[in-house]
Amino acid sequence: MNDKEIGKREIEREHFGLFLDAYKRTTGETFPEMYDSETPDFIGRDDKGSVVGIEIVQLRFAPDERFMRQIFAPEPHDPDAWWQLLEVMHKKDQLLKKGHWSKCERKILVVVLIDTSIEAVAAGSDTGAAGLRRGDRGFGTPQGPAAGGRGRQKPALAEAGGDAGFTYETVVDAIREAGGDYFLFVKSLPPARSGGNQPELKAEIAHAFGDDSPLKGCR
Repeated sequence: MNDKEIGKREIEREHFGLFLDAYKRTTGETFPEMYDSETPDFIGRDDKGSVVGIEIVQLRFAPDERFMRQIFAPEPHDPDAWWQLLEVMHKKDQLLKKGHWSKCERKILVVVLIDTSIEAVAAGSDTGAAGLRRGDRGFGTPQGPAAGGRGRQKPALAEAGGDAGFTYETVVDAIREAGGDYFLFVKSLPPARSGGNQPELKAEIAHAFGDDSPLKGCR
């Protein structure tokens, strides 16, 4: 490892320690056997013997964006931070089939909020983009220094509505697992205007819902 990689690993260990302390205070649960790894960053067992993978990621903006945010302070609901969070969740979700993740019975993503706060991200519901509530730990839902994980915890994502950013599987799963409903409008465009962008989408939706679908027979 070069100096940059060593420094990055030390920061991950520091954040990992903060997460372990916060998680124990919140849930009473500990991870007595954890080791450094790569994809995920840490792997080991919980107090029931299940294999756990924990990935640490920082939510921060690029230097130029950070500079502009210092000049023009973000609004209390900070939608830029919310979209940054969704992007982080999506990128990490794409890695779940790589590395040692397949060995993990539980998968936890810890999001360290560097350039925003949980209050700013949660307040995004005021814009109609999404709603978050504090509660049980949920995959990709920041709490204190961390976001919780998939496993026995219930997700803290309460409601969401919006555009394609909310069609990510991780977001849909969190909504459904929390007992919420997921509703999207599907535009109907003639082939000449669709630009080849999923022209069979309506037919696929009708097929998924079967005989009860009002779209049955649509093309």
